[in-house]
Amino acid sequence: MSAPDSKAGYNIHEAKTNFSKLVSRAEDGAVTIVSRYGKPVACIAPIELVRMPRKKGLSFGALRGPMNMSWEEFEALNKELDEEILKDFEDSIAEISF
Repeated sequence: MSAPDSKAGYNIHEAKTNFSKLVSRAEDGAVTIVSRYGKPVACIAPIELVRMPRKKGLSFGALRGPMNMSWEEFEALNKELDEEILKDFEDSIAEISF
């Protein structure tokens, strides 16, 4: 296993074990991707990089309560939101110089 300061990605166990070091790296401007079963699920990054302006439209909690939609409609909406979130994340990462 590489030294914690030389890796850009960690599995969840490694991230928990090295959390203080990863936060220090974030303070120095580094971005660390955390994966579960090989799939990236989170990142530890400087707060300046993840504060994004609010978009007009839905806000957190806007869809509380029962929703009347089929599973297929839900999956389609979820895929669309996942793609939008991933694009926003990739756009914010693109601004970082490694």
